[in-house]
Amino acid sequence: MTINRIDQLFMQVKKGNIFSTVFVSGYGNSPNGHWQEIWHKETMNSYWVEQNDWTKPNCVKWVEALNEVIQSIEGPILLVTHSLGGNTVVEWNRTHSGNVLGAFLVAFPDVQAVGFPEAISGSESPLSRSYHFLV
Repeated sequence: MTINRIDQLFMQVKKGNIFSTVFVSGYGNSPNGHWQEIWHKETMNSYWVEQNDWTKPNCVKWVEALNEVIQSIEGPILLVTHSLGGNTVVEWNRTHSGNVLGAFLVAFPDVQAVGFPEAISGSESPLSRSYHFLV
């Protein structure tokens, strides 16, 4: 694919002409000026998954919040995640389904690593097991 074609495709994505984009932030949310927040503002037909508690994540509750957004959208969806948002998408994929084309996982953490914040509960590390995931 040429750079010109990639630019054309990206412009279609920003206009929301190809699919909806769902942004799934991680621990602490993505504050003003964060790349994810900027992309969300610049992308038409995009959605932001809001969590009840950004500093004490509960996997089950985060997955349900994601599922509510996904189920509310008609048509194909691209998930764009950061940090613990990636784990949320992996956990969602284990127990739910939807019209998701794929996922862009950025800064995916190992939630079982020594020193990982204790406030985060319920997530498993897909690094330790095999997953058949979104293409």
